[in-house]
Amino acid sequence: MDCNTAQSYIEPFLHNELTDDEKESFISHVNGCKDCRNELEFYYITYSVFDELDHDENGETYDYIAALDRKLESSRKTVSMRRAIRQIAFIAALIIMALVAMFILLH
Repeated sequence: MDCNTAQSYIEPFLHNELTDDEKESFISHVNGCKDCRNELEFYYITYSVFDELDHDENGETYDYIAALDRKLESSRKTVSMRRAIRQIAFIAALIIMALVAMFILLH
């Protein structure tokens, strides 16, 4: 993924509007590109500040970068889990087809 594409994915990423493949490519890119990571941090902090203004009851400083890291990791895990489930379902379908084929051939 190039920087222009990654930067166009920032807002859709923050609003959970990317497909799993788009999300995976985006996360990979921002983890390896300092400029895009900085742009993502800027947008994330900006959105988060507005979201958190009403929720800062303790007067504590909110760690936006840590929250962004958690969002990136959570999204990466979600993509990985969905990919693993699709692979398991594919393998299960192959096994079922093989068993049906064996049953047909033996009878």
